[in-house]
Amino acid sequence: MPGPGPYLKELMRLHDERQQNERSNFEYLLTHYIGVNQEQRQCLRAVLLGYLKTNEVVVGGKCYGCSVCVPDLNFQQYPVSLRRQAVVRLMPETVALMEKIESSNPLLSANLTKMQI
Repeated sequence: MPGPGPYLKELMRLHDERQQNERSNFEYLLTHYIGVNQEQRQCLRAVLLGYLKTNEVVVGGKCYGCSVCVPDLNFQQYPVSLRRQAVVRLMPETVALMEKIESSNPLLSANLTKMQI
């Protein structure tokens, strides 16, 4: 029976990997949602939909309802119907495929939420 060495080493490897994933996700949130680096800001709704795993996406990268998509904050210039059309639900088959991919590789779970259409 092997000693605790190999188990402890594997436990520490997983711990370090998870910590790196958490840091990466936090940096992504700061950069893309909060806008720490203004050049890389993306549609706020698209970023949040990914983190919340709502199985919805912003089509075309513009939701017409956040400060990135409407920098002058004049939201009234876009009708509510246009804002509703900007967000669509993924097909159940697509959701099932993404869940299958995510469950097959734990390293992908953090990165799948960053996908956009």
